Amino acid sequence: MDKHDLERLHRLVETTVRGGAEQADAYYEWGRETEITAREGAVEKLKQAVSKGVGLRVFKGGRLGFGYTSDLSERGLTTLREQVLAVAAATAVDPHNGLPAREWFAPIDQRAQIFDPQIETLSSDKLADWAIALEKVALAVDPRIKTVQEAGSGSYVQRVALVNSAGFSGVFEKTYAWLGVEVVAERRATSSRNGISIRRPFYRN
Repeated sequence: MDKHDLERLHRLVETTVRGGAEQADAYYEWGRETEITAREGAVEKLKQAVSKGVGLRVFKGGRLGFGYTSDLSERGLTTLREQVLAVAAATAVDPHNGLPAREWFAPIDQRAQIFDPQIETLSSDKLADWAIALEKVALAVDPRIKTVQEAGSGSYVQRVALVNSAGFSGVFEKTYAWLGVEVVAERRATSSRNGISIRRPFYRN
């Protein structure tokens, strides 16, 4: 996320208020997900996806409107603003609709332990090595384990920014990496399936 994304949110909130909203807030989210599945010592599936979008919420006369778009062009954001204002004009009045009082605002603690740059830079090759190694370890745990249905690994990186018309502006980032395995064990004429997965916000060598 760069300064242009935050500036875009500020402009969206400002133009929404000028367009008739009494209050407004907007958020930007960006996420990148990588998922790898291993089978029989090789990568079976690799999935990578990036998503991003902007959400806008407006308040006017006790009415609330909300919308979301993945079209981040100026035209796309203009359309979003117009649609959300139209939604707000048609919803029921609720006297509790509105932004929180300013005294409830708090700065985002950048020391919050939810982001690790090492996870952000994890390569697909590294994740593939983990998935393949996990399959091998699972098969070696017990001779009754005959099949690994799925061994996988993945990572996720997210960035979020929030701006409102009452003066709040903040950004946070988070990451996590995960491992998961599902096995089939056999004994005599019966078989059973079980699995486990773990997810952590930090990478450790």
